[in-house]
Amino acid sequence: MVRPARFHQRFLCDIPVEIYSPAHRTKYSEGRIVDIGVGGVGVALQYTLAKTTPYEFRFKYDEHELRLTGRVAWEGPRDPKKTKTHHYGIAMNMSVSQEGVVRIIIDRIRLKQMPTEEGRMRDYWKP
Repeated sequence: MVRPARFHQRFLCDIPVEIYSPAHRTKYSEGRIVDIGVGGVGVALQYTLAKTTPYEFRFKYDEHELRLTGRVAWEGPRDPKKTKTHHYGIAMNMSVSQEGVVRIIIDRIRLKQMPTEEGRMRDYWKP
């Protein structure tokens, strides 16, 4: 299977997410968002997701709460040490305002991952 091209960079994170079935309006699963970008998210969870089914992903980051609808774009290989964990790439359908919130979240994640001046100086001589 050929993966579709990714147009936006993803940023590592660890955000709890609840996954709902829009057709039944019921909670399907819980998991973690492991990376986020303007085009979608990477999730890790215990249950399998169907590739053709749309799901609603609900999560909070700081004061922002989002409900995004997306579909499975790809399924990652399973970690042999964590056989119950499934990894998926989710392509999201976002409104302009939702995309703006995702961009704010990405900016905050990037700022938290940047080294401080003290960190740069302290790690300068490490090989």
